Amino acid sequence: MSAISEGPSSLAMATRNDLSMADASASAGSYRRADLAKMLGDAMAHLEAGVALTSGSGTRQGGRGVTDEQARRRFAEARVAVLGTVDASGAPHLVPITFAVEGDTVWSAVDEKPKRSPSLRRHANLRSHPAAGLLVQHWDEDWAVLWWVRADGTAILHDAVETVERVRELLQEKYDQYARARISAPVIEFEVSSWHGWASAPSN
Repeated sequence: MSAISEGPSSLAMATRNDLSMADASASAGSYRRADLAKMLGDAMAHLEAGVALTSGSGTRQGGRGVTDEQARRRFAEARVAVLGTVDASGAPHLVPITFAVEGDTVWSAVDEKPKRSPSLRRHANLRSHPAAGLLVQHWDEDWAVLWWVRADGTAILHDAVETVERVRELLQEKYDQYARARISAPVIEFEVSSWHGWASAPSN
């Protein structure tokens, strides 16, 4: 893994190389899920710039890590997350979502906005492979205030009317748009097994 002293340009080059390898393997149809996961993990390691993280203990090694409590708070306050899933063959799929957090549970739903298909890949993927990841991040031209948080866990889809209504209420508390937007089943219940995060400055 690259040392932090390499600087942004070297880190970016190393990351591009990692991602290019993953893309080439995927395009050739030769990757296995474990291989792709390792390649993407190497790319993330370069982006983390040598900051070592641990999970599940509430603390992080290295001065730029965040605690589970800090990660949960930053995540809950974010306005949009990226949901990462894989399909039955192991091909990755990313999609932005709105969400609401209750402790270590993240809820999400599909609203009325036009979709290319009523059958969504995120739902099909979670039915065949419930393990997934969620990412939120803050970007700024001032790199002193950058941060990201990732939640790893498993998801369950719910169709029950009372659960859908409960999720609508949670989303309405966070987003004004849900006072007017309708949501439909199924809703996603994402149980977080571990929080991971990084910040360029100390967190509160």
